[in-house]
Amino acid sequence: MQKKPIFYTASLAKLYEKQGYIDEAAEIYSYLLQKEPYRKDLIEGLRRIKEQGRAVEIPEFPQDKPNNIVALFSEWFELLIPENRLIRLKELKNQFR
Repeated sequence: MQKKPIFYTASLAKLYEKQGYIDEAAEIYSYLLQKEPYRKDLIEGLRRIKEQGRAVEIPEFPQDKPNNIVALFSEWFELLIPENRLIRLKELKNQFR
């Protein structure tokens, strides 16, 4: 895999994991955790990979929440995208009733 961290996202890691590219998924999860250590979804991704017998290091989840606006905004934005998709799907569903 050509290393382009600018394209590393949790979605890409999960896709790699589902497609069987476990080492690539672990690399992305680990990279993202260095940037955002408060993301439980990234830690869970590494746990799933470890359960498959891969040697990955899972960092402890920090107990103190970040006071960093960038980390908070990033977390909020990651949650906003699925919410907007659900709203749009409900609108489409109502159109076909």
